[in-house]
Amino acid sequence: MRHAKLLQRFFLMSVLTLLVCLHRLQAQPKNAVKLNVLSLGVLTFSGYYERALSERWSLQLGLSHTPGVAFPWINATETTYGGIGEVKYYPKKQTMALEGLYVSGFLRYHYWNTTYFYYYNDGYRIRTAYGGGFTVGYQKLLLNKHLSIDLFAGPHLSKNILLTNSEADLANRRLVNPAGLRVGATIGFAF
Repeated sequence: MRHAKLLQRFFLMSVLTLLVCLHRLQAQPKNAVKLNVLSLGVLTFSGYYERALSERWSLQLGLSHTPGVAFPWINATETTYGGIGEVKYYPKKQTMALEGLYVSGFLRYHYWNTTYFYYYNDGYRIRTAYGGGFTVGYQKLLLNKHLSIDLFAGPHLSKNILLTNSEADLANRRLVNPAGLRVGATIGFAF
């Protein structure tokens, strides 16, 4: 008898908790956690957290990592780390930012460590880059506003610092090109 009352109370509390959670999920999401699926093609894990600050503004932070990927065709391995901070502006006023066309400005830092293996000697290249740029993108929330899909592209400028034991690397100016293009396609969960 006592166990039955405990089970009834537990069931009632579970249903009430579920209803409260479902009600909170129906509101416009203010957060999104996303994975860049394009970077997976180059064996880099790149994830983002976006937080809506108002109807038109959001802040996004991102981290990326390439875990010691081997490139047998050039006899090398590469490890990278990166971080990015981004402010997004959604021109169309809505309940909360995170959906629609946006423009953003970003600052980023990236670190590459590449090791080459040759039969006569080993080489290395360490490059760090910091800079910024802007993107134009479109983010859509699907499945009751919980599935986030974000496509973006834009130019960036970087200051590169190269440390190497290869004279060929130092002569090759393409390694330290200050301009580039940032492109991405993310999929994630909004809450």
